[in-house]
Amino acid sequence: MNGKGLAEVGLFLLLAFVFPGFVYLGFFILYFPNVYSVAINAFRFENNITLFILGLGVIGGLLLTSICFTIEQLFRKWEFFNKRIFPNMDISQLGVIEARGKSSLYLRQVTGQAIMHFNIATGLLFIIFPSYLVYFICVGQDYTACSPNFYVRVMACIILVVANYYLAHIFFTWGRDSIKDVKETISEK
Repeated sequence: MNGKGLAEVGLFLLLAFVFPGFVYLGFFILYFPNVYSVAINAFRFENNITLFILGLGVIGGLLLTSICFTIEQLFRKWEFFNKRIFPNMDISQLGVIEARGKSSLYLRQVTGQAIMHFNIATGLLFIIFPSYLVYFICVGQDYTACSPNFYVRVMACIILVVANYYLAHIFFTWGRDSIKDVKETISEK
């Protein structure tokens, strides 16, 4: 793989797995500010919070997106999900396209964004938000369920989940159509 191919893979990985980790981290700080402060002190990162945030964002992103990918694959068994909501992009064809000497930078960007938006929405909906509700009910916070903070946290999650699923649908459709078009163009030559 030449340097250009490596950059294309890096772009894909950054979009699909690392960026969602920083969104998760932002919601972690929003939902669990006390736990976040304790973690910084417990891991002795008081003097290097930037390193702590980078490490937690990347590692958290990789760990939580692996769960999101599993959820996606389980939903792929339903035809409605697979064809209508988040169409299968046939991402395995990126390797075939590259093997035929064609650049896949645009395709990696589109497919990476599709996965990024799906992972953000899925991670918030199925992992971060339920954890927050359990924490809120079991541990409590320094605010009540009727406080503005609670509603802001809930609304922020709902808005981002809906927006990211909507964007994921668009990018999954673009990815599917673009990969199909490139494959057909290569076959015609």
